[in-house]
Amino acid sequence: MTPGDKHVQRIVPSGFSEIMFYQNNVPESTAKDGYSKSRSQISGQKNTYFDLIISGNTKLLSIVFEPYGLSQFFDIPSSELLNQTIPLRFVLGKQLDELEDKVFKTDTTELKIVIIENFFKQQLAKKKNYQLPRISNSVKEINSNSQNNPVPQLALNACLSRKQYERSFTNLVGISPKQFMRIVRFQRALFIKQNNPDIKLTELAVDAGYYDQSHMITDFKQLSGYTPKQYFTQCEPFSDYFSQF
Repeated sequence: MTPGDKHVQRIVPSGFSEIMFYQNNVPESTAKDGYSKSRSQISGQKNTYFDLIISGNTKLLSIVFEPYGLSQFFDIPSSELLNQTIPLRFVLGKQLDELEDKVFKTDTTELKIVIIENFFKQQLAKKKNYQLPRISNSVKEINSNSQNNPVPQLALNACLSRKQYERSFTNLVGISPKQFMRIVRFQRALFIKQNNPDIKLTELAVDAGYYDQSHMITDFKQLSGYTPKQYFTQCEPFSDYFSQF
C-alpha cells in the first residue's frame, strides 16, 4: 500500500477479544465508542460493527484470546471492555514498558511471539477463577449447538442459578450469554457460507440456527451493517470464530 492509499475494512463481532501491537501506522476507526490510537491496544468483545481506515505502512501482530481468555490475565471484569479498544498501558501499567521494548526491537515475528507468550504465562500464574470450568464448558456447548440454547438451561447445566450464571458469564466472556449466542450464530452463518458458497439464503438461515430468513437479515444488519445479500457481495464470507476451532 502506497502512502496515499487508503483501505476500509469492515470489522464485525467475532466473539473474541484481542491485544494488538502496531509496528507502524495505527488505523483510524469509525467506532462510536472508545478507540485508541496507541501502538499497543487491548480490544474487548464487540456487539456491533465499525470500519477501520488503513493507510500507509501498517504492520500488525495480534493476540486473539478464547472468549473467556482475557479474564484470566487481567484484574478487571471483561465486560468493562465491551466495545472498547483502549491503550494496553491502561491495564498493564509500567509492565508494558519492558514488553513493548522487547516486542518492537525484535526483528522476527517468531521471536516476538515467544516474548509475548512468556509474558502472558507469567500473568496467567497469578490468576485463578473457580467459575472458569463452568463457563468454558458453557461456551463449548454453545459452539456445538446450532439451535438457540435457552439461558436457563445453560445455567442449569453449569450448576448455577440464572442470575449467577449471567453474572459469571458476562464477567468472564465480556458480554451477556444471549448476546454471545447471537454473535456465535452470526459467525456460524459466515462459516457455512465460507464452506458452501452456493448455498441459498433460506437454507443458510436454517443451518445457522435462525428462526427464519427474516431473523437472519435482522441480525446481519445489526451486527454487520449489511443484509446477508449485501454482506456477501461486499465482503468475503469468513468466520474468524469457527475458523479458529
